[in-house]
Amino acid sequence: MSDPRFRPRNYVQGSGAFGGYGEVDWIVPRSDDEADRLSAAQMQDRLARQIRRSAAAQYGSVRAYADNHGLSYDRLTKLLRGETLMRLEDSRPSRPSSRRNPGMTTKRHEQMTKFAPVS
Repeated sequence: MSDPRFRPRNYVQGSGAFGGYGEVDWIVPRSDDEADRLSAAQMQDRLARQIRRSAAAQYGSVRAYADNHGLSYDRLTKLLRGETLMRLEDSRPSRPSSRRNPGMTTKRHEQMTKFAPVS
């Protein structure tokens, strides 16, 4: 995986729990660019907290959530810890994995095969 432009967790002061359950102290931005990145980091933190709560309530663990939705556990945990940037496609709800390809959601499979040539 390439090095991200910035790591959202780096915008937390001290040993704050990015995407976790505790309080977070955010840095004070020193520029407009840093303020924009801080805003993105705060949004990712809120989403990460929501994903953790939902995963625990509905699946018992983040790993089970990832497995059930055909997501990479490694990537998901990096997103939740703020080690890498979340993309818009990471935040969309997905359906459980397709049996045709365990790493592909049903919706993605349908989109990819919609215009596939008939054999």
